[in-house]
This record gives sequence, structure tokens and C-alpha cells, in this order.
Amino acid sequence: AGLAIAGVVAVSPVLDPARTLDALESGLWIYPRYFVQKWSRSLRRKQAAWPGAFDFGPLLRSRDLRRMTADLVLAHTDYPDLESYLAGYAITGGRLSGLEVPSTIVTALDDPMIPPHDLDRLPREPRLRIVVTERGGHCGFLESLGAGNWVDRFVHAEFERYLAGLGAAGDAAEQAVPAGAQPAGASHAAAGPIPSAAASPAPTTRSAAAVHAGAAR
Repeated sequence: AGLAIAGVVAVSPVLDPARTLDALESGLWIYPRYFVQKWSRSLRRKQAAWPGAFDFGPLLRSRDLRRMTADLVLAHTDYPDLESYLAGYAITGGRLSGLEVPSTIVTALDDPMIPPHDLDRLPREPRLRIVVTERGGHCGFLESLGAGNWVDRFVHAEFERYLAGLGAAGDAAEQAVPAGAQPAGASHAAAGPIPSAAASPAPTTRSAAAVHAGAAR
């Protein structure tokens, strides 16, 4: 659309929607219930705003996140099924190959919605930097109870360095990573899975190659 994009930061992004849906269904009951309730409110408002245009009655009565998503996909998209729809929004595999601007993903190993081993399925992309913390949940990253989160400062610093044209490295952004974070370097030839949450001793800043190497200093 003619926008000059200097860089991208994604905090706790969904990597593979199919795996996230599985995680939601197999995790605490409060997660799918929260999304069903929030989505149901949105659908009711949309139906009220355009009376006669939509009938979400059967959808709302199902109260099942997978069923609601599948029914909505079939009724309101060009995708043939739920699986195709979810795969269409995945950023794993080669989707992020050939990035034209520096990009950063911030995620936590204890995120209940984003399986950490999906990080292994991201491409070895030189413009992609991945910041992994042992704790942080989904979009949490709280420093202490009642305090803010460090990720706000980190995102601000990332955009500052993007605008300054620093590309894949910048002192300000590194300083915004929580204490204990270490840069990790590894060659593309190294191989191995990302450590599990229990095995990772500290928040770690990694290149995409380092994630594939399982590097954590």
C-alpha cells in the first residue's frame, strides 16, 4: 500500500494456528472458554449491527472453539476446510524466507498457546531475530507484580533502531532485553532442537540460525 516499513516486531505471535488450537484444547479449560466468550460477544455485536445480513445463531450455540472456527470458515471464507484455513495463516516452514526488512519475534517457552518447539520450524533467515525467554506466558513478560513488562521497552527500542537504520543489531534494543539475556550465535550448519522450558536456564536473544542450533548461553 505504499508504506515504507522499516522493521517488524511480533510479540507472542501464533506460529502454526493448528498447533495453537490443539494447545488451547489440551490446556486449561479457561483458555478455550475465554476465547469462545470473547468471540461470541463480537459475533452478537456484528449481527446486531447488520440485522438480516448474518445469522450466527447455530454458531453461537455450539460453544466449541474448533467447531465455531470450522463452521465460520466454511460459511464465510473461500477455504475448503478448517485445516486449509489454519495452514494458510501459519508462518512456519518457508513463509518467512526472504524477508525484506529486519524482523523480531519475542516469545516465551512457557507460553500456553504457542508450542515452543514450533520455533524449530521457522526458517534460517538472516533478517529474522528471535528473542526467547524462559518465563513470560502469552503476551505477559511481567517484571514483577504491579509493575509493567519489559517487552514494551524492548519493542520501543527495536523501532528506534529500525528507524535509525541499524538493521539486525542495535545497542538500545539489546539493553531492553531482561537481565540475563545473552546474544547467541551459531552457524546454519549446526543442528539440534530448541531446549525445553525446563532446560533453558535464562532468557536468550537468538538469531534464527541459533534457534535451529539450540544455542543458549
